[in-house]
Amino acid sequence: MRHPADFAGREITFEDAGGVRRGDRVIFKPDWQDPGDESVVFVAVDDESNGRVTVQDANNDLEIKPTQVVATSMIRSIVRPGRE
Repeated sequence: MRHPADFAGREITFEDAGGVRRGDRVIFKPDWQDPGDESVVFVAVDDESNGRVTVQDANNDLEIKPTQVVATSMIRSIVRPGRE
């Protein structure tokens, strides 16, 4: 398996990523998306723990951003920030 840093800035499968880290963009499997979710940028606000991670909509302008805790089994892929 390649090191997660090798994938910085590109969409990679959840399995290849080796887990979700704070700051990763999270892309959900189609079964877990609502209509319009393809345009929402979900970002992990903490590191994965016990098969769960907390995410927020990064484009939400509310002062207090709604958060949700999701199971990692719902995640199709991630985009890890960093070098392109």
